[in-house]
This record gives sequence, C-alpha cells and structure tokens, in this order.
Amino acid sequence: MVPKTCARSLVWIVASLTLSASLRAQPASPTSVEVIGEPLHPHVLPREPAVSGSVVRRERLEAPGLDAADVLRREAGVEVTQVGGFGSAATASLRGATAEQTPVYLAGIRLNDEVGGAVDLSTVPLWLIDHVEIYRGNSPKFVDELGIGGAILFEPKRPEPGTSGMGVGLGSFGSRSGFAWAGAGSETAATLVGLAATHADNEYPFADNRGTLFVAGDDRVGRQTNSDVSVFDGWLLQRLELSRNVQMNVVANVTAREQGVPRLALLPSERARARYERMLTGISTSARFGGKQQHQLTLASSFISANSVYDDPAFELFLMAPRVENSGQRAAQKLAVRLELGPRLHWDAALDTAVDRLERRDGDVELSGASALTARLANGFEYEFARDWFLSPLVALSCRQVAGSSVCEQGEPVGRVSISRRTAAFTSYASAGRYVRFPSLGEVYGAGLLVRGNPQLMPERGITAELGARAQRIWAGSRIWADAAFYSRQVDRLVSYVRNAQRYLVPINVHEAQLSGFESSFGAELGQHFETDLSLTLLDARDTTPDRPLKNDFLPFHSRLVSVLGVEGRSNAHWPGWIDRTSARATLLYQSSRYADPAGLVVIPEQHSLDLEVAQGFSGEAVKARARVANVFDTERFDSVGYPLPLRSVFVTMEVMLK
Repeated sequence: MVPKTCARSLVWIVASLTLSASLRAQPASPTSVEVIGEPLHPHVLPREPAVSGSVVRRERLEAPGLDAADVLRREAGVEVTQVGGFGSAATASLRGATAEQTPVYLAGIRLNDEVGGAVDLSTVPLWLIDHVEIYRGNSPKFVDELGIGGAILFEPKRPEPGTSGMGVGLGSFGSRSGFAWAGAGSETAATLVGLAATHADNEYPFADNRGTLFVAGDDRVGRQTNSDVSVFDGWLLQRLELSRNVQMNVVANVTAREQGVPRLALLPSERARARYERMLTGISTSARFGGKQQHQLTLASSFISANSVYDDPAFELFLMAPRVENSGQRAAQKLAVRLELGPRLHWDAALDTAVDRLERRDGDVELSGASALTARLANGFEYEFARDWFLSPLVALSCRQVAGSSVCEQGEPVGRVSISRRTAAFTSYASAGRYVRFPSLGEVYGAGLLVRGNPQLMPERGITAELGARAQRIWAGSRIWADAAFYSRQVDRLVSYVRNAQRYLVPINVHEAQLSGFESSFGAELGQHFETDLSLTLLDARDTTPDRPLKNDFLPFHSRLVSVLGVEGRSNAHWPGWIDRTSARATLLYQSSRYADPAGLVVIPEQHSLDLEVAQGFSGEAVKARARVANVFDTERFDSVGYPLPLRSVFVTMEVMLK
C-alpha cells in the first residue's frame, strides 16, 4: 500500500501539472543551435570551472545494483559510511569532513535533515538522475549553504517530449527492481513522469568470529537478519518556456522506504523496523532582461517534508521507547540575479531564506516542536583582469534564529576568494575561504530520550585553502586528461557527544582538527574502443584539540589512501538492426586501514574489491541488457566495525528506451 504521504504527493503532482499547464504562455518558436568544439575536461564542473571536483555522467549510473553510495565511493576525495547491503543507510563526506558538514542536494533542494544533519544516500534514487556534481574544495556559489565539506549535487534528467523508458532488474540476496518513465509535450513545454520500486532481502553471508578475534577454531559463516528493504520512488519533472526569455522548471519527488534495522553482526535484531517517507517539491523561474538580454533573474521556491518511524517492540535498538517518530519540514525561497557589467565582468547576488521545523515523539512522550529561521545574503563577481586570468571573490552573511532566541545571534560572515587561469587545454586555480555549519535542531533540542540537546552550541567553523590544476590533450580521436589538487582545512568548534552523570548523551563544541591531503585523477580515451581512468586520494586527518587526553591524534574512520582504477572496452561491431555496441568495464577499489576509535586501539583492515560490468545494446540501442558482478573475488569488507558489507553479488537488468 502506498503511504499516505505518497498519496498526498501524487495529488500534488497532478495539481502542479494542471496549474503549470494553465500558466504557460504562447510558445515561442524553437531554435536549434549546433555547437562544434573541443570537448571539456571530464572533471570540469559546469557552473564552477575553477573549483576542484568531478562529474559523474549518466553512463556511470546505469550499472545494475548500483546505488548512490557505490557511485560516490569511486570518486576522489569522497568517503562513504554504509551499514548493511543493497538499499541500506549510507552517508558521504568530502575531504575528511563529517557527513553533517557536507550538504547534499537533489534537483537543487538540500536534503540534510534537522535530526542529525546528515543525508542518507539510500534515499537518493539513481534511475532518473542525469549526472552527479561533486564540489570538493568549495561549495558552488548558487547553493544555499557554503558547506565546510564542499557539496554534492544530484541532477535529474531533462524532460523531453516523445521519450519513454522502462526496465527490470534481478540480483543476489533477493534484490529485484523495476522502473518506468515517459515524457510528453512539445519543445517549449515538456513533462516527465516516472515510478520505480525496489526490494532486497539482504540476507547475505559474513564471517562470524563469534567475538573471539584470535581464536579461529570457533569461526563460522553467519547471515545477516532483519536487513530487508523496500523502496518506492516517484518523479514529476516539467520544463516550460513561458516566453522567449522566461523559463520555468517544476520538480516533485516522493520516496518511501520500509526496512528492517540490523545491528551489530554478533547481536542481530529480529523485530526492529523502520519506515521513512520524504516529499520534495520545487519550482524555479528564470528571466533574461536588458538591452541584449544579457542579465538574468531567478526566483526559486522549494518545500521538503520527511517523516521517519522506528518500531522497536523488543527494545533491540536501545531507544528506551517501543516507537520513535521524527518529522521535519523545510520551506525555502531564493532570489538570485546576475548582471553582465561588461565583456570581462559579471556580478552575482543571492538572497536565500528557509524555515525549518522538527517534531519528535518517543513512545507516549510528545516532545515540543523546534523551529529555526535561516537567511543568507551572498555577493560575488568574476573579473577577467588579464587574458584567461580570472579573479572570483564571494562574500556571504549567514544568520540563524532558533525559537526563543534573539534575531541573528548566530550570524557568521563566510566567503572565499579564488584566482584562476583557464584555457581549453589547461586550468590552474588557487583559493581560500571560511565556512560555517549551524548546529541542527536535533543537536540543539535533542534527538530522543538518550540524546539531550544543548541550546548553547556554537556554529562549527572552517578555514580552507587549495591549489589545483587540470589539463587535457586531444589528437586524432584520442584524449588524455589529468587533474590534481592540494588542500588544507582547519576546523574548530566541532560538535561532539559526551555522557553526563545521568548517562545521557549531550552535544558540545570541543574538537579542533587539521586536515590536509592530495587528490589526483588521470584518464585516457584511445579512439572509440578503449578508456581507462585512475583516481588517488591521500588524506592526513589530525585531532588538534588542546589538552587532548589521547596519544593518538589521527581521526577515526578516515583511510589515508584510497585509489580506484577503471578500465573499459567497447566494440562497435554489430549486425544491422539487431546487435549494437558491446561494452565491458572493470573497476578496482583499494582502501587502506582505518582506526575505529579515537584512541587508535581498533583497526579496520585494508580492503579491496573488483567489480565487472557488461552492457549489450540491441535494436539501435533501444534495448539494453546489463550485468554486474560486485566484489568478484569475494573479499571480506567492512564499512565500520560490526557492519559487514556483502560478499560477491550478481545483478542483471533489461531496459527499453524509446525516443
């Protein structure tokens, strides 16, 4: 049965479609423009070319059984923490930052919740995502939060008339999936609607040492229990051309998930369940104005509502209540303007406002709601002061007022400045900035009976600097490209949890940290048949808190070395009208050992895994068959102590796309 939130959301989708259609003005005649030029460097971010980062294209998101955590795990500078198998909870962070410090956006709408501040990647669908933008060094200036840990943006497909697709998938450990979408309309008003459903039992085997690490005689193979997951996902995307210079985009997404809640492998849960529902909607309108239509004004509104319920009748999760409910809402508004002040100078300004509300119920105890008002005013410009040399400063003033406090008592100025040299073949850049993360409402007011809030929490602060470059060489249908970046980040007033005399957890500002590292990527495309890429991440993450009681200063859960090697081959040999292009890809991931506790007494061993993917096109690429073998060599993997990841698994899909 579709949850009530999903039903209400589907009604909203239909209403939005009717309303936006009625608003559409007389369509302008479409104009086709063909641009022929040298392709961009694969890691050039489309809206911030002088920022370190990467872009994951659609073809890298289509492998069977792939989720957002798997995709981000392969990217330089990204760390993923996952609990369990396919569809299980996972978070991502950039350059040693925490998941709370890393904002994640879906269709331009920030997903970071107000309970813990982190985003669960399992609630981010990939089947209708066009590409993923990863801003490692600096958050893009057009988003509403200049995060300490950069930003991750998931961008959906562009609605196109007369297109449709459907697919089904099967895989190991009881995984099965299906999706369907269709686009309709015209060149000036197109709508895309899609639905998807996924289920996995996730009862995969793992090595169980029965709590005796150094006694091999009692080891056995166990199986995960109560780790099944079912997900429903629905989309509405609209693109409207209201006039020649005015465009509107509408987005709506509904996600509902029901799952078991596994615990440590040695202490499995049997009855603990969780349900999660999220609805997000957004509408943005952009208009060009001026004598040559060179200026642009953008107005965007969004709303997100999320609800999670934990049922723990046997008290297996130690929630101290048989049922815990969280609900949160955020309404946001954005006004942005870009003025072209000359051939070498443009100015950007934005005003972002948001209202957040959090409500929580623990068993029969109904906690009072908490709310916060956040505003940010940003100003920046880009000036080409010499040929191919650009200066780009950005200054923003952020302010947050929580319920019962005075206006802007937590106001903090943030910003950055960068200088870059950009040509088609080579780009170099240097930047420095200051960033702030406000505590979440869950940290201020508490997140349950065991976690108490702290109204005195101060915002986390960070100072960053980076130096990077990227280059590419193209000749005779082949291309070689590379990029590299050095960075340093100083973070203080980190939020950490301590246990008080009553054995409650209380968040406090305590830690300081120094993080530095090196990231590099290399790739080669030799003709149309061979491609390879390699990424390397080196990280040195240190706890620099004064009077720190521990001798170990390396922060836990951070690997010092992560490398990913990919090799792909393609064949264009085909039988006309029947068999089309064949492709095969191998991806090898290596991750060095990590500490699992601040004292450095528990070590998560180094890990490696090999994935193989094969795709075959039929009937002019209208039909695609894909297969993927994850963890080919069946190596033991852990994302954190006590949470084993699946061993070897196989996934297959069949897709039909019509244009």
